[in-house]
Amino acid sequence: MCRRRRRHRDGEYAYVPDLYGDTITVLDVAAFEIATQVSVEPEDGPAKPWMGTVAPGGDYLLVEHQPDVETVWDISDPAEPVEVARLTPADGLGRGPLTSEVSDDDVGFVFTRSSEDVTVVDLAGGEVLTRIDVGGAAFTGTWDPGRSALYVPVRSTDSVAVLDPEKRAVSTTIDVGPSPYGATAGRVRPDPRPRGTTAAALARLGLATSGTSYCIGECACGHDPDGG
Repeated sequence: MCRRRRRHRDGEYAYVPDLYGDTITVLDVAAFEIATQVSVEPEDGPAKPWMGTVAPGGDYLLVEHQPDVETVWDISDPAEPVEVARLTPADGLGRGPLTSEVSDDDVGFVFTRSSEDVTVVDLAGGEVLTRIDVGGAAFTGTWDPGRSALYVPVRSTDSVAVLDPEKRAVSTTIDVGPSPYGATAGRVRPDPRPRGTTAAALARLGLATSGTSYCIGECACGHDPDGG
């Protein structure tokens, strides 16, 4: 199972990258039907869009493709996404983009596991700003509730890199258990023995968590976290 934030800011529309269909489907959430479907142009073979993140402001959609492509889409008209930029390693993109997060000022942070860093993308400008070395393979990340830090589990070093989104650098690292993969940030420390999931425990307290992205086992998108 894969989870990503794919809804437009007002919740009216959701976006589904189709790995095997080379399309992005726009869903009308209230009507529970397809609003439109756009084709994704190939890149030396099938486009293979597989994950996507909507910017908090609602103007951009950032999409990861296999094996080494990232696209930026203008969704200011939420029912009619338009590709405005395409990035590859030739443009400075790291290798193996898997998931992404977007800051409030439309800066994307793309987790590029094969190059063991995070690629920082200016969505409005459609360009790579820099890459942040996290010292190992990172598959995903999550914002703290105040969106002032980005927590990135680094699977190959048994640690979590804490990124400062303004400085675009690692501010500190946290040693954790073996092979961390996904993360969720909350405002309180949950009971270590909650009933059900941590998210369910926080929900019972009426507390929201930040967006979470993770894969469990072999994903529908074709990624096996244990197989690379």
